[in-house]
Amino acid sequence: MAISPAGPKLPRVPESVSEKYARQTRTAAVFVAWCVGIVMVLSLVGVIITAVTLSKINSDLTGGNGGSVPTCQSQGGTLPC
Repeated sequence: MAISPAGPKLPRVPESVSEKYARQTRTAAVFVAWCVGIVMVLSLVGVIITAVTLSKINSDLTGGNGGSVPTCQSQGGTLPC
């Protein structure tokens, strides 16, 4: 009998079919939850990268001022403000 950090391993009692099904279902649910979590994190990172890239492209296309056209003379426009 091997000794683990949790203590000596005890022999397993035979489990019923319903207990085996419950254990397998729990294991499958945990696996699916991990997969969903990993996909969510990757999706979030992708969305952030896409938003930053599109913002940079927009800034490059509009000259860096967000597309606004100055209207006051103090800003290079034609109105006295």
